[in-house]
Amino acid sequence: MKIFNLLLVALAPIALARAPLTVQDGADGIADNYIVVMKVADKKTLEAHYKQMNTTAQQSKDKKGVRRTYEISNFNGYHIECDNSTLDTIRKDPNVRAKPTYYSVVTMQTPISYDVPRSDAVANKWGLGRISHRESGHQSYLKEAAAESAMQTYAYIVDSGIHVTHQEFGGRATFGQNFVEGSPDTDETGHGTHVAGTVGGNTVGVDNTTQLIAVKIFDKNGIASGSGVIAGMDWAAKDAQARDGISRSVINLSVGSGKSQAQNDAVANVVRFGMTVVVAAGNSGVDACTVGLGSTPEAITVAAIDECDKRADFSDWGSCVDIFAPGVNIYSASYDSDSGYATHGGTSMACPYVSGLVTYLMSRELISGPAAIASRLTELATQEKVKDPKGSPNMIAFNGNKAELFYDSNSGPDECPSSEGN
Repeated sequence: MKIFNLLLVALAPIALARAPLTVQDGADGIADNYIVVMKVADKKTLEAHYKQMNTTAQQSKDKKGVRRTYEISNFNGYHIECDNSTLDTIRKDPNVRAKPTYYSVVTMQTPISYDVPRSDAVANKWGLGRISHRESGHQSYLKEAAAESAMQTYAYIVDSGIHVTHQEFGGRATFGQNFVEGSPDTDETGHGTHVAGTVGGNTVGVDNTTQLIAVKIFDKNGIASGSGVIAGMDWAAKDAQARDGISRSVINLSVGSGKSQAQNDAVANVVRFGMTVVVAAGNSGVDACTVGLGSTPEAITVAAIDECDKRADFSDWGSCVDIFAPGVNIYSASYDSDSGYATHGGTSMACPYVSGLVTYLMSRELISGPAAIASRLTELATQEKVKDPKGSPNMIAFNGNKAELFYDSNSGPDECPSSEGN
């Protein structure tokens, strides 16, 4: 297995919007906080290092030392609060990789929301129609029932939490872990609930058989940290393993940030551990290879299309994108009541269509594991329909609807609604 060139990086806060986040280069990291990523070493060596650095750091006034540790396959590291003297000691330790790399504060991106009532008389479910038909313009969702022999699948929503009592979830949503100190086990922004609804809602979701598990990393202001992102993935992978379901699980990361090798390496090691990871490409309209988790080769990176198959104006693009999915005017569950709905857009909203397809294929076609899933998504995808893919693979996610599996047509609607938010 490849040994990653692991880095010591400054801990950076990550902000949450209805869509993924963006980051500007700079040295605005949280003062005295770092993610330290280790070389591959035995457990005894790692634990001795953590203990030593924790003791050293706490000798400085008001420094908390080691806050949390990570262990994902060959990815080992920790979050530490320390002074410059301790940081210098860490840099010189032979078990630590490379020099410090600093990442800037992440700022909240403008939400891409649409002025739609919370409880629409007629829900716009074009996204479900698109992933189950070879052409655009459909509202109906055509799907197969889960196989009788299918084992339970798990979708980990690493986000702002889930409003677990919403009628869309039918008791299948639970709160797994909360990494926001002092916050309640609820969704305080609505982002995670909307995402979870698209993954596995009863009427608005791709797969209404999967179990949805909330991993909360964003607070009520939409703020998280690089440490929280890695901790969320770490916990999800270990929980899936404890359920004996690592190959039947997916992590949905509708999150964007500046490019962080530590976070990318964490994603890569989760995949190598046997768990599928789906990430949002980003909403900056730039090359996805230059920013965020979408630049991780091992992840499934999702860009957004509008209702007429045009790449959404905001969507990131390029060779690091793996597939497109609906990401404009997406109707899903709202966090403000058990029966409310909201319409939002962004690659945050495109990402969960593919996460839902991951568990859908696991329970319908009885396939499992990241490699098999990625291969099957590519095989099934609707080809050459995206307008202006801008160097991205020209593929739209498709669920394998047998009536249209081999359907091929160049026809389509003549007019497209704008992909701009209201």
